[in-house]
Amino acid sequence: MAAMREAFADGERSIVKSILAQITAGDEHRAKEVACETVASLLMANKLLYALSPDDAIWQTLARNVFPDAPKVENESCWAQNWPMPTPANDMDYFYMMGARHRRARLAREQLDDLDKKKNAYNWAYRWAHQKLSDWWREHEDVRWHEMPSGKKQELKKLRRARDRMDWIRNQLDEAVEFHEDTEVHVAESNLKAWHGGPRLPPRVRRSHAVVGDGHGNWSPPHVWPQYPVSSDDEHQSE
Repeated sequence: MAAMREAFADGERSIVKSILAQITAGDEHRAKEVACETVASLLMANKLLYALSPDDAIWQTLARNVFPDAPKVENESCWAQNWPMPTPANDMDYFYMMGARHRRARLAREQLDDLDKKKNAYNWAYRWAHQKLSDWWREHEDVRWHEMPSGKKQELKKLRRARDRMDWIRNQLDEAVEFHEDTEVHVAESNLKAWHGGPRLPPRVRRSHAVVGDGHGNWSPPHVWPQYPVSSDDEHQSE
């Protein structure tokens, strides 16, 4: 009976391995991650998750079919010597580590896209806040400050604070986009091409009097950044 069960198990294992050998993945969104999930689900459904040897030849076949451009494990490059990456213990480990790398790269790129959308949204918000302030000045260009009613002064301060707030946030998001692109996205995508893709990129050079524009002719102050975070939001601050 034991021999029959073993023979049946071998037959079942061969069938499952033949199915696994047909799994492929293109470059579509999440295609490679779905392939890894399919492999794990198939093995679990057939109760072979731990019965299949981690060094079985099927894992090399899967790696070739799902990750045809996957980097080879190496420990000789300068990056490997200075910034070592974890190495897989066996062929199965290599297959799932590549799946994890693709997932990390996808999530990093999606987070960058979200940050970029927020930055663009605040660029528009700054544009409209700047326009409101400009319109207010045009309406009151003949009124001197010492002749202006207290209510108008408070109105002007609100408009200035709103513009400064949008300007400060958009510049913070601009730095966040650059930092995320040069760190997480760069490292994650580099590790899809080389086992040791190298560390983060060096910080981008920023000129001391550089300005940030929103693409519509509106620019941040050329010599100082908006001071919104340290300015007072008290509506009753002294005149």
